[in-house]
Amino acid sequence: MGRFTRSGAQWSPYEFNEQAPTEVVQTEVSLSPHISKALWNSDNRAVAAEALVDSDIIVLENFEDQDEEWEDEEPVLSRPPTPFSRAPSPLTPLTRSPSPSVESAPMVSVSVPGYKGRQSRGHKARRQKKRVADAPTFGPLPQKRHSQRYREERPNTTTFRVTNIRSSGNGGWNGPRPSQKTATMRRVKELLDNGCRIVEWDGWSYRNPKLIVDANGHIVAILLGRPEGGDWDEAIWEMENILEAVRKRGMSRGILKQKDRRHRRGDFHVLRGGITKGPGQKKPGNLAHSKARRKLVHFITSNFHVGRIAGFQSSGFAHYAPKLYEYYYNTLHGLYKKQPELEQLFHNSIFPTASFNLGPDVVTPEHLDMLNLPHGMCAITSGGQFDYKRGGHLFMKQLNILCEFPSGSTILLLSGSCEHGNTPIAKTETRYSMTQYAAGALFRWAAYGYQSTKSLLAQPGGEAMKQDADGDREARAIGLLSKVSELDADREAVFARLRSQNAL
Repeated sequence: MGRFTRSGAQWSPYEFNEQAPTEVVQTEVSLSPHISKALWNSDNRAVAAEALVDSDIIVLENFEDQDEEWEDEEPVLSRPPTPFSRAPSPLTPLTRSPSPSVESAPMVSVSVPGYKGRQSRGHKARRQKKRVADAPTFGPLPQKRHSQRYREERPNTTTFRVTNIRSSGNGGWNGPRPSQKTATMRRVKELLDNGCRIVEWDGWSYRNPKLIVDANGHIVAILLGRPEGGDWDEAIWEMENILEAVRKRGMSRGILKQKDRRHRRGDFHVLRGGITKGPGQKKPGNLAHSKARRKLVHFITSNFHVGRIAGFQSSGFAHYAPKLYEYYYNTLHGLYKKQPELEQLFHNSIFPTASFNLGPDVVTPEHLDMLNLPHGMCAITSGGQFDYKRGGHLFMKQLNILCEFPSGSTILLLSGSCEHGNTPIAKTETRYSMTQYAAGALFRWAAYGYQSTKSLLAQPGGEAMKQDADGDREARAIGLLSKVSELDADREAVFARLRSQNAL
């Protein structure tokens, strides 16, 4: 059972049943060529983006596809967002019936506290602020005793190799750009008829977590599931609750428009928050929103249960991809020190950016998250009321795998180099999701000395510095992906280094 503090907060990472075996799904595919292609495409995007900064004209000739309307990244701010003059008004609780599997307490209306209540709330807020200030960046690291509880079982294989991942061999840092014309919705029967392998999974990670590895043994997807403890259903129900309430408020007030529903990742409303650096932006910044949209993001990110989910996603990432987690930690920690105006979305999560898919029917067609780090991982937690045996599966094209994806469970995958999507759900069903990820441009910016490629090359010896920063990008990227046989050693070495840096 997870541990709790005196204030009722639960520790992250979460503890799992010590009897839990880790099932390994072995594939016969290598992802390395796909990473290489993704890195190569990212170079072309970087050149076009810097041309955009210089000329205010979008340069698309080096892109794979010129469907400009499929660019869906918001602009960024180079300063902290302006604080709200007053706290946003509370959302109206939902009245829809909960899932049969969820035991949810009735929602209580908010009352205005008296003087004593306000004073107590002020004390609690100051203590919380101090805890956040004193807490280690990105939350606590997994303890050695936690990792000793995980032991692998026999592997399950695919034909995929990490060396087939689409990336850019000339120093690129983002994935390739997909085309609108190739975005298709895949159905379960169609995928199975085409020889796709189905991975059955009930989503209870502390009973049967699953790792998907490529032909070379690299972990390329993590079926993390959920933490141990009976209150996780409540956290997922609260996530569904607030995403639905935010969508209804946004639409009723004209903040979320019907035309915004249709985008590259599907036909549903999305709100994003956090830190990124997109094409044409001079340096990393906080995602910019109107004040009204920012309030909607604030409703979501300030919710305790959403924060728990963010922390669990980050903890699972650290546990099963420790070398990649260390790379994120060192890069982003330096970036936050260099640009103190950047604001972390969740202080218990390594990921700098999050997307909240507001439903009520979140199903994504086959797509690639081309702005993400090609060898980086994206964490996805699903919610809603749907039959996971019939729909809502996660399809990974290069791996030729179809994973059952129950409500309340979490999966991590290489979203910037492995094309993926969901199978449809029934019209009467609902599905929501929350994802966390990192833009590849953040890592390029940091590796080049917190400057653009053009600025680096303009310096004396800039070309040599760029080549040194790029190095053998393919080998370096693949080397950050752990193998199951080396996972214990990777955890011990990585977390010892991070603790020596006062990460805890």
